[in-house]
Amino acid sequence: MPRKKDIEEKLKCGPSCLIGRGTRFSVPEIFDLCNVKSQVAYQMLSENIEVSHWQALAEIIAKELNNGAAGVVIPHGTDTLGYTAAALSFLLKNLSGPVALAGVQRSSDRPSSDAAQSLIAATTVAATADIGEGVVVMHGETSDTFSTIHRGTKVRKFHTSRRDAFQTVNDLPLGNVENGFITLDAPYRKKTTGPVISDTNMEEDGTVIVHDIPMSVRTSQHASIFCRTRPYQNRCYHR
Repeated sequence: MPRKKDIEEKLKCGPSCLIGRGTRFSVPEIFDLCNVKSQVAYQMLSENIEVSHWQALAEIIAKELNNGAAGVVIPHGTDTLGYTAAALSFLLKNLSGPVALAGVQRSSDRPSSDAAQSLIAATTVAATADIGEGVVVMHGETSDTFSTIHRGTKVRKFHTSRRDAFQTVNDLPLGNVENGFITLDAPYRKKTTGPVISDTNMEEDGTVIVHDIPMSVRTSQHASIFCRTRPYQNRCYHR
C-alpha cells in the first residue's frame, strides 16, 4: 500500500473531486483518478437522515462544484441512499459535474466486501464523466465484473445484503463502469458550465396519497397507485 506521504503528493495534480473524509486513505487507488479533497458533512446512521441534512448537503455540493470541483462522491449508508440520491437530484440544478453516491453492502473486513470497488467506480464517474446529474454507482452483479450507474431519481434498494441490491426502476441504467472505463447507454443530462444552484425549498411534513380505480373499470392503462411520502421516503406502488 502506498505511504501516506506519497498519497499526499498525488493531491497536487489531476481533476479535483470532493470525497467524504475517512474513506480516502482506505482506498488509495482513488488518488490515481483525481485530486482528492475530503470533507465530513455528517457522521450518523443513514436511517436518521432528515430533510435538513439534505438541504445542508446540497449547499456543500453546490459550493464545491462552483469552486471548481470536477465532481462529488458521497459515501452513504445503503438503507436511505436511494432517498438521498433522489432528494439531491431535485435540490441541485444546473450541475457542472456528477454527484455520485456510493454505498457498501458488505463491510470492508469481509473478503466479499464491495467497499473498494464502489468507491473507485464512483470516483471514476465523478472525475471523468460528463454527466450533470445525481447518480448512484454500485455493483452491477454479484461478482466484481462491473459497477452500474443509476439515475438518482430511478434507483431503489431491493435486497439487504446482495452486492447488486440497487436496481434502476421503470427505466434503463445510465451505464456501467468496467475496468476503469465508463460506458453510457441511456440518455442523460450533460454537465453545464455552471453556476450550480442549490434550491433547498423542501417540505418537511409527509403525506399519504391514495388513488384507486374500481376493478370493473381498470384497464392496462389504469392501475391503483399508492404513494407514501415521509421526510426520507417517497414511493409509489402500482397494484
